[in-house]
Amino acid sequence: MIAVRWRRCIRRRCIMIRWEETDPNFKYEIMREPGGENLLNCYQCSTCTLGCPVTEVGRELGFEYNPRKVIQMSILGLRSQVLSRPEIWFCASCQICREWCPQDVRFSEVMGAIHRIAEREAEKGKLEIRSRRPDFAHAFLNQVKKYGRQYEMGLMREFYKGRILQMMKDYRRLGMALFLKGKTALLPDKIRRREEIARIFEKIREHEEKIAAEAAAEGRQ
Repeated sequence: MIAVRWRRCIRRRCIMIRWEETDPNFKYEIMREPGGENLLNCYQCSTCTLGCPVTEVGRELGFEYNPRKVIQMSILGLRSQVLSRPEIWFCASCQICREWCPQDVRFSEVMGAIHRIAEREAEKGKLEIRSRRPDFAHAFLNQVKKYGRQYEMGLMREFYKGRILQMMKDYRRLGMALFLKGKTALLPDKIRRREEIARIFEKIREHEEKIAAEAAAEGRQ
């Protein structure tokens, strides 16, 4: 069978896309995730990329990050290429793209949807995430789940689990300065009615399980 190829120009560079390497359902998988509903609103005007500060920093540091290209690749069904790119974890969620976007695509929320898909694939052993940002995000949310608010010491201890000496090397001076100025505490503060926070996390967990089950059922069809 002769492979059907698509030719697409991305930022003045033509690439060949093999049909058998695409997943036409990838865009719908993203749209099922919270935040990914407006993916197909994008008409590739590049306004998001023009305003993205990470794109500017990326050019200076030698890596390529392009919100418009991430959306285009997602719509074209380049699932493995999108999920395996380390650049998808660079988004700072500054919301500039959302403010500028004429189509209300909400790119930072689309990135959140892509992140969740990538993490599920990593849990199944189908993908290696080349970034520690998911670890930091999980550590951050665990502190909120435990105490109802952020506990900086606990966050760093969990994020640097097994690497305490590295943490001391990286943040000794900054941590001491924050502590002396009263910006962080040795012991966590707790809020009242933490059970309401627990219910929020439980609803999120149930929703994620529902989405994962729907994706698995579609994959079996």
